[in-house]
This record gives sequence, structure tokens and C-alpha cells, in this order.
Amino acid sequence: MWTKVSGKKSLQNTSISSFISAQRLFATRRNTPLTDEDKAKNRAIAYTRARIEHIFGYMTRFMAGITSRVHGIDRVTRDVTAKNLVYNVRRYVCIEG
Repeated sequence: MWTKVSGKKSLQNTSISSFISAQRLFATRRNTPLTDEDKAKNRAIAYTRARIEHIFGYMTRFMAGITSRVHGIDRVTRDVTAKNLVYNVRRYVCIEG
């Protein structure tokens, strides 16, 4: 939430402002080559993102997604947990043969 402090806009929530400042730490200038450290960070982030997105892609394509048409957080949690369990069993069967 923005507040006006002495004629300037500032973020009231410190967690948001710390997140933004953390994002700026990883930003580099355009049209400049990345350092080896930046490349390593990007590789780690991309590896994790690819693993997660493949799982959600599989669930969306073959398991009707992770959307749930039930009411109540308990039932939605049950449905998502069941889909995760089915995904893990299918993956186990594929790996173990």
C-alpha cells in the first residue's frame, strides 16, 4: 500500500519493499554480458522452474488440471492432494517399470 511521506511516495509494507529491493539486486543492465555468478543463479532458478512447470503441465494435460469444482478448503485440499498422489504413483511406475 502506498503512503505519502513528505511529498514522496513510499511503500508502507516492508516485506514488499524488501522483495522489490531483492529483485533489483539480481537485475543487470541491458545489453551487457552476464557474469558467471549471474549465469549460475539463472541456471539454478531455471532448473527448479522447469521441474515445477513440467509437473503442472502434465497435470493440466492428462489429469484435468489442478482446478477443483468443490466447495470448502478441506475438500479442495483433499482433491489436490489426491491428484498429487496419483501423479507421484504414475511417476514411480514409469521410473521403476
